[in-house]
Amino acid sequence: MQPVARELARIAGGASFAVTRTLPASALDFSVKDVGPVTLPLTARGAEALRKVARPARYGLREKTVLDLSVRDAWEVPKSRIQMDEQAWQTRLEPELQRIHAALGLPAGTRLTAELHNLLIYGPGQFFAPHQDSEKSDSMIASLVVTLPSRFKGGALEIEHGGESLTSRGSPSKLTLTAFFADCFHRVKRVTDGYRVSLTYHLLLEGEAEAVGKPARVGPLVEAVRAFFATPTTRSWRQEPDPPPERLVYLLDHQYTRGSLRWESLKQDDAPRAAALREAADQLDCELFLALADVHETWDCIGDDGRGPWGRHAHWEDEDEDEDEDEDVDDDQPSVADQQLTNLIDQDVQLRHFVKVVAGTPPPKAATLVAEEELCWTRASNDCEPFASEYEPYQGNWGNTVDRWYHRAAVVLWPRRLSFLLRARSSPKWALQQWTAMLRRGEDATAREYVHQLLPFWQRHRLGEEAHELLPRTFQVAAGLGDLELAQALLAPFLVDDLRPAAVGPWLKAIEACGRELGDDWLQHLAQGSRHGADFSSLSHLPAICDAFLEQATPSAEDLARNLCHSHWQRFLARVQQVIQRTPRLRLRGELEALRAWWLVLLGSGVLLDDDALTGEIIAALQDPARSGDLRHVAAVLQMAGSEVPSLLQTLQPVLTHLRAALSQRVAQPPRGSDDWSIEPPADCACELCRKLQRFLAAASQRKLEWPLAKEGRQHIHRSLDHHALPVRHQTRRQGRPYTLVLEKTDRLFKLDRAERDAMEQALAWLEALDTSS
Repeated sequence: MQPVARELARIAGGASFAVTRTLPASALDFSVKDVGPVTLPLTARGAEALRKVARPARYGLREKTVLDLSVRDAWEVPKSRIQMDEQAWQTRLEPELQRIHAALGLPAGTRLTAELHNLLIYGPGQFFAPHQDSEKSDSMIASLVVTLPSRFKGGALEIEHGGESLTSRGSPSKLTLTAFFADCFHRVKRVTDGYRVSLTYHLLLEGEAEAVGKPARVGPLVEAVRAFFATPTTRSWRQEPDPPPERLVYLLDHQYTRGSLRWESLKQDDAPRAAALREAADQLDCELFLALADVHETWDCIGDDGRGPWGRHAHWEDEDEDEDEDEDVDDDQPSVADQQLTNLIDQDVQLRHFVKVVAGTPPPKAATLVAEEELCWTRASNDCEPFASEYEPYQGNWGNTVDRWYHRAAVVLWPRRLSFLLRARSSPKWALQQWTAMLRRGEDATAREYVHQLLPFWQRHRLGEEAHELLPRTFQVAAGLGDLELAQALLAPFLVDDLRPAAVGPWLKAIEACGRELGDDWLQHLAQGSRHGADFSSLSHLPAICDAFLEQATPSAEDLARNLCHSHWQRFLARVQQVIQRTPRLRLRGELEALRAWWLVLLGSGVLLDDDALTGEIIAALQDPARSGDLRHVAAVLQMAGSEVPSLLQTLQPVLTHLRAALSQRVAQPPRGSDDWSIEPPADCACELCRKLQRFLAAASQRKLEWPLAKEGRQHIHRSLDHHALPVRHQTRRQGRPYTLVLEKTDRLFKLDRAERDAMEQALAWLEALDTSS
């Protein structure tokens, strides 16, 4: 066990997770609507009368209330049908609640109140599978079950937590009160005879907790925490040790909700251990918080079928290359419940919803991931019940695995000297705000120190969708620092997607403070590409960005805008050419469709900046099929200009003239003859099989080919035909050896040809109408 966890395990408050008490049957007097007064001890006849006015019991499953008899088979009477002398009952119940409060180790200054939920009836054969109670309110901390005196067999209430258990079997003559923390797993075993009837209550914790005194025996824990933050991390696969952990994250034994996670509401041993860590934090000058922790674990497993971590049962298979490609699938797949966990493969923990100590430093707001070396626990996650599980069966390259997710809570502490670094990592926006405030206060040296502290993380951090909001503030910080090297480092995580008009002014001020190199170097950095790969949606902001540069009314601003547009153009053109080279002809137009609008955005930006060089390059590219694709795509670009940006048509006049001539030439060619079955063959593969396929495709008079071919060859031809979307039906005739691949050109060939010709004729008609109107 890790040293800090070992010291925490030695701290126990002597509290229990559950407690059972008894009261005389005469202590409770109540009645049920349509039944009347309930006589205790309860007889079989009395229980049957209650059952007749009850309804099937539902249960809470996360955010829902569901009815599932395989999980809960019982009857319930809602509290609205129950009447009792509350004052008399509370007089008898209050002393018991005080004893329960003490047994559960709840803090001084608080008290428990009981809120009636319902009445439950379990008859012969009925049960409730293991489950946790939903905490219905922020103040709910425990559940109370008051089992009415009656004679029944089975139906024991079993409660489990951390490897310990408590069993409550009820009494034939007394009320049995069983209280337990709401996150404890519990079940009602199957009733074999008679009726088990109970009133259930939510136990609410109210009042203000008194200040906790200094815990005893914290010296060893303090030294263990001190050593934790001073000991370098060693990993088996690295020769050099890593620096010591920056945070200590102790996973609490009990589970909590966002509303119930409070220092004064910690349960059982969590309370004294958290208090001890608070004392250690004070002595070591650390910040301390509570936080919810989402845990995800991936485990190797062994199923009931004997499949182990790395494969199936040992067996031999025939290796016939002409085996059917489709294998029978075993529908009887093993479930999560069938699996026995063996080795932990991977674990990740994310902290969220931090809670500060009273009057302490404000807590972080952003969620953060926890490094393995920062974690410690006294109760492993696999000893808890996951809120979700998934089983991944054997896949050939890895073994059977089970993924499990848990909602846990943690005490988190870190040295105060690392406070800025850790908070800044979780929220770059917060870091920028702090640096800006420091610079405004004239604390330039402090700002530089914190920038240097964060840079190793900052430069490799992915800023995500918020990046465009952070960029203007980053330029402002760069301008305030006036240091070219620091400015370049701060701007390293940003990409071309992140530039917006609001960043133009701060960018120019940063250039003024740090030097012209900041503009040139960052433009080269932008040319490296987009966060979204081939997505050019950020170009939609380019005209507004150009306007923002022109508003500065300086030659340097206009030059920077032109250079920016040229950088965008080169990246866009490279993508268009990549699509043309890699996309099969029949799929090309669909791929180019997604790029159509950006031709006009780039051309419009060039016109706005009066950049003849850029507009000339774009006009030339639109007349070159190697750089613009097929004629239909160019026509679509021009038609979009005519409907959305008609002012660009004058600039596009050379393209209009070129397209009219090219379309006229194509339309003048005779249409495909009814006996012409030739298909332009793809030329991306020169293997012997593909050369034979190409000859078949190019043959005008050959429509069908029967080709005896082994399995691998058939698969290669199948893939090629599917990839290029060719109008060829390809099927395998499973007779003889090897099987025969049957290829047949389809009538879709003529439909595609007719559709392409129609589209060109329509585009030519649009051009002629445009000439007439102008």
